[in-house]
Amino acid sequence: MTARRRRRRAGMASILLASASVLGACGDEEADEASGSDRDYCQLANDLDQQEDFPSAAQLEAYRDAAPDEIAESVTLVVDRFLGAIEAGDPTTAYSDPDIEAAFAPIEAYEAEHCDIEQRP
Repeated sequence: MTARRRRRRAGMASILLASASVLGACGDEEADEASGSDRDYCQLANDLDQQEDFPSAAQLEAYRDAAPDEIAESVTLVVDRFLGAIEAGDPTTAYSDPDIEAAFAPIEAYEAEHCDIEQRP
C-alpha cells in the first residue's frame, strides 16, 4: 500500500471543521443531487482526502456520524478499529486487520460515485 493511499485511508475516517461549514459541495454535479447528509459526508471525505496527518479520534467520530446509511456499517467498522489502535498507541496497526481492507472497498466506491473522489491505486 502506498504512503499516499495509507494517509488517505488513515484519514478515511474524517475531518470535521470546528465551524459548521461542512455544507460544501461534493462534486459539482453531485452537489445538486446529494441530500444534506450526503453533502456533509462528501465535504468531510473531500477534506480528508486532502489531509496529510492521521485524523484525530474526534475527526474519526465525526466521519462515522456523517456516514450515509448505505456505507454506515463499513465506516463504523473502520472507525472503531482505528479508534482502538489509537487508544493502543499506534493507529497504523489497524492496517494489519483484514476486515479493514474489505471495509474500504464499499467506502471508496461510494466516495468515487457520490463525492467525486478519484481513487488512487
